[in-house]
Amino acid sequence: MAQRKPSELEHVVLGVVWKEGACTPHVVRTHFASSRNSRFSGSAGAIYPLVQRLERRGLLRSVEDRSTRQRRRLYRITARGETTLANWVGSELAEGVPHDPIRLRLYFLEVLSPTKRAEFLAAAANGVRHEIACLAADRARYAAAGWDYSVHATDGALAIAHAQLEWLASLSAARRSNARGKRTRRPEGRLVSRTQRPRSHLKTSK
Repeated sequence: MAQRKPSELEHVVLGVVWKEGACTPHVVRTHFASSRNSRFSGSAGAIYPLVQRLERRGLLRSVEDRSTRQRRRLYRITARGETTLANWVGSELAEGVPHDPIRLRLYFLEVLSPTKRAEFLAAAANGVRHEIACLAADRARYAAAGWDYSVHATDGALAIAHAQLEWLASLSAARRSNARGKRTRRPEGRLVSRTQRPRSHLKTSK
């Protein structure tokens, strides 16, 4: 029976082990915990079984670490694992627009009241600003470690985050402009009551 292809998460774990060298599953978890990408789970329940599964498939191998009192196993990528990783990295990308939770919710934002819409946009912008600060710290760390392509990848993430912040600012500005326009615009087709008619239209009594 043919083995299934590794998932994207499994490929990422292979990449982390390849980059780190001999490491424990805990080290792999810390990479996911510090990552700005919330797409993957770095929980122990996800990572530990995954690492063991990759070892059973011959993509990782482990040895017992005897340098510490605490018994633990160190994992390295195998030649087969490195070939699998290289094939994934060089494979054709899937078509489509990348997932964006902010953009997804905007499709349905009118279900909220105007006040809640403004609060959502403000919170989203604050979240992106925090993301930019964290990405800048990651970039400095990668640069210090000499991981050039990790720096380039982070530069890409920073460019997207800055563009997203500008986009959110334009949305907020458009929302405020529309709100002002609705307050100043005279409703069309509204019937004017008799008491609201100009005096020039009233009959004068003789």
